[in-house]
Amino acid sequence: MKNMKMIALQAGCLLLLGMAVCNCTSTASEEDYASYVNPFIGTGGHGHTYPGAVVPNGMIQPGPDTRIYQWDACSGYYYEDSTINGFSHTHLSGTGCGDYGDVLLMPTVGRQEYHAMGEKSQQMAYASAFSHENEKAEPGYYSVFLDRYGVQAELTATKRAAIHRYTFPESEESGFILDLDYSLQRQKNEEMELEVVSDTEIRGRKKTVYWAFDQYINFYAKFSKPFTYTMVTDSMALDEGGPLLPTAKVLLKFRTKKDEQVLVKVGVSAVDMDGARKNVEAELPEWDFDGVRRSARQAWNDYLSKIDIETADKDQRTIFYTALYHTGMHPNLFTDADGRYLGMDLKAHQGSVEQPVYTIFSLWDTFRAYHPLMTIIDPDLNQAFIRSLIQKEREGGVFPMWELAGNYTGTMIGYHAASLIADAYMKGYRDFDVQAAYRGCLRTAEYDTAGIKCPPLVLPHLMSQAKYWKNKIGYVPCDKDNEAVAKALEYAYDDWCISVLARELGDTVNQRKYADFSKGYVKYFDPSTRFMRGLDSKGNWRTPFNPRSSNHRNDDYCEGTAWQWTWFVPHDVEGLVELMGG
Repeated sequence: MKNMKMIALQAGCLLLLGMAVCNCTSTASEEDYASYVNPFIGTGGHGHTYPGAVVPNGMIQPGPDTRIYQWDACSGYYYEDSTINGFSHTHLSGTGCGDYGDVLLMPTVGRQEYHAMGEKSQQMAYASAFSHENEKAEPGYYSVFLDRYGVQAELTATKRAAIHRYTFPESEESGFILDLDYSLQRQKNEEMELEVVSDTEIRGRKKTVYWAFDQYINFYAKFSKPFTYTMVTDSMALDEGGPLLPTAKVLLKFRTKKDEQVLVKVGVSAVDMDGARKNVEAELPEWDFDGVRRSARQAWNDYLSKIDIETADKDQRTIFYTALYHTGMHPNLFTDADGRYLGMDLKAHQGSVEQPVYTIFSLWDTFRAYHPLMTIIDPDLNQAFIRSLIQKEREGGVFPMWELAGNYTGTMIGYHAASLIADAYMKGYRDFDVQAAYRGCLRTAEYDTAGIKCPPLVLPHLMSQAKYWKNKIGYVPCDKDNEAVAKALEYAYDDWCISVLARELGDTVNQRKYADFSKGYVKYFDPSTRFMRGLDSKGNWRTPFNPRSSNHRNDDYCEGTAWQWTWFVPHDVEGLVELMGG
């Protein structure tokens, strides 16, 4: 059996062939690594990134939304678009599913339009045209000129709060639209509350149902200029004769002089509106936009300085540091400034600011490279992520596969928390409850639906029947569960990780059990084709068989083909070589 320490050493050596890992020396910290980052990379094609103003792993992600619907609206921003709907405060980066887009703020001048545009429209009635020539994005800062209103918009952020700066023209009818019912993909607003606290403060809360079935968002906004307002709460149909949808918007009005700047501080919280207010008060006590912008950039320079690459090629530096920048988008801080957070049981818990809980764990995507990278460049942060996963297992009943805003989504396959935990443990990073982590790994590898706190529709995805078949008969029949080959191959790897932990912790019974399970990949290898192939409950290969065929999320593989999945035996390369015949 391969020793995981040796694998870690080999991986580290490969990484270091192309770069030098810094120890945050004075030279590294003085270099402006943020200047190499281009946040617009990934916002075109199907990259699903966004150019908003964030700090590393921040709770809040203020940024522009250019579209609402369809796949390329996952992050809210698409480079080919020419209009902006406004600036919302929660965004996902690089995902294949859309969510978030909460608490949209849009500056306006003149008549404020908010009528329905139809369910197929990507634009809100108050959207503004813009040009990329008048748009700028850098780590921790975003700005754009809104052609419709003649307003310059600027955004920056701390970990838990955003500060906006808007430069208005002279007008008797300047203002904002704060749109609470807006969200990406038009999520169902199951609960909404909106309150004007004073002539400079607004707060609200809502619960949406979409990818995350129970996503709670609370906000508090403080304006530097007093306003008058109109509340819009009448139900509205997107199309004539269509269903009426709840509406929650505030139309703000005030006068402005030429080039007058109006600032807005916004905090969010998954716990309650008071938590959102405290986040603003703790992190934005003043109206110092430029100071916050400088601090955000410094936070990114600290993050990016962990790796120094030895090349003077400008394009290579931009590609590398933009990629490293994107690793800082998720997971996100989920603990408020007062230490409270929303648990997987959807209850408020008192935690610790010093040991915060995080959210957005897309483990199927990140166990392969992101978390191993973190063990090298920021092992303390990676251990904080593992502590968060352990806490989520305690509160929700099982480790998540893809966790979003305190919700099990049941998205993707495998139980890769086992990979994160084994990887960190074998590299000597053990600042977490090892026994609780190990028990959680054993729990998630078994088919057991009891005690899991998630919606009924999520449960069969979160706790797949493939685990039952793997444990009962030693393989996953392709006529009993979807994506059987992909699930089984990933289970074999995760079971190997559990066997390594079991060996280190002296659990010889489970070490043997899961080591045997880790060899399960052999059952899917068809020597006549030399591919991993679906095997039914009667022991027959699935026919017809085409190793290049892929029916997205609806065949024996997961987002791939036999040509791609056959190689997924990272824990036993020698065994795969033997199967292949050399």
